[in-house]
Amino acid sequence: MRFPVFSMIFGASLLLTTVLSAEEATRKIVVFKNGVSEATKITALENFGAKVVKIKDIPFINAVVVNMAQDSEMSLSANTAVEFVETDYYENWLEAVGEDDLREFQTTIQEPQVLPWGVNRIDAEKAWRKTAGRQIRIAVVDTGCGPHPDLRIWGGASVVSYTESYSDDHYHGTHVAGIIAAIDNEFGVVGVAPRVRLYAVKVLNGFGSGFVSDVIEGLQWCVRNKMNAINMSIGTYMNYQTMKLTVEAVNRAGIVQVAAAGNSGGEQVIYPAAYPPCLAISATNKDNEIAYFSSTGPEVDFSAPGQYVFSTIRRNRIPGYGILSGTSMATPHVTGTAALIITMPDPNGDGVWSPAEVRERLKKTATDLGDEGKDNLFGYGLIDAQRAVR
Repeated sequence: MRFPVFSMIFGASLLLTTVLSAEEATRKIVVFKNGVSEATKITALENFGAKVVKIKDIPFINAVVVNMAQDSEMSLSANTAVEFVETDYYENWLEAVGEDDLREFQTTIQEPQVLPWGVNRIDAEKAWRKTAGRQIRIAVVDTGCGPHPDLRIWGGASVVSYTESYSDDHYHGTHVAGIIAAIDNEFGVVGVAPRVRLYAVKVLNGFGSGFVSDVIEGLQWCVRNKMNAINMSIGTYMNYQTMKLTVEAVNRAGIVQVAAAGNSGGEQVIYPAAYPPCLAISATNKDNEIAYFSSTGPEVDFSAPGQYVFSTIRRNRIPGYGILSGTSMATPHVTGTAALIITMPDPNGDGVWSPAEVRERLKKTATDLGDEGKDNLFGYGLIDAQRAVR
């Protein structure tokens, strides 16, 4: 991977520009200890001169992303201001959550509007008699979303380096968004919660790849912009300490996090779904069986439709519709249901649904599948949107 020229600004006056080749440098996330001042952070990095080149700050976890000469990591890690240093890996975050390629992509407008089988299976359309998720803010942390005539995107952000646009240059994020909130109109499809406010947070490029720090920065944006719930139909087999810290911090901020369990076909739930604050979602098929590709394990909380799901697509900048399978597709069914729940009166009357309260509501209203009670395949069971808002 080529490393570009970066400008590093410390304070108001110091500007240092340098180049570290791929052979000399590794991209790292430097997490500082709580209470460390900005001046101390600057000094810790300045001591290495051109061997440490700052890329960006991630104040949400008290961290800085840098390009670092390989012989500097041990010394920086030993600094008393530093909690730990972790490699900022660049990887494909969709490989673990997508079962197959896009099927039956169509660019013609789907008329009349169809009710996708997954939305129907969880009885979301029956929940709309009470709520369709109006004004709830949902972030799709993915490859971007839209533009698409069947989606209303209220805003968003791009944290990838090559564009400021949060439009989807893949197709994955748009498909996920449609499952959550495709508009209830005369054409196309309709989502689980068609009145929510969707926000597109682009953390992956057009190939589904990105840095760990970009995903963390996207979650930081969600907290700063007061999202109610976050959909993460993305994942990795790597347990990053920085990602764990971030997920825990998002949970403390009171935001519901829903994540795909993965598509290993075995008992290996991926991250961030495997972190306890997240709702980890496995995938079912039309027979209410666990989908053959779905990851399973004790971390699974709930299951939802995830095989052959028809939703919105934007491919090569052309909007349309198509079929995808994966726990990526199961996850937004749960995110949409969480949005419906959050519009209802909360259980303790304080006016706010905490992540724990949403989890408990989903638990009490899920349809038990498989072994009685919570199991490694379906968790507490198949999501039931109608029962969830009673």
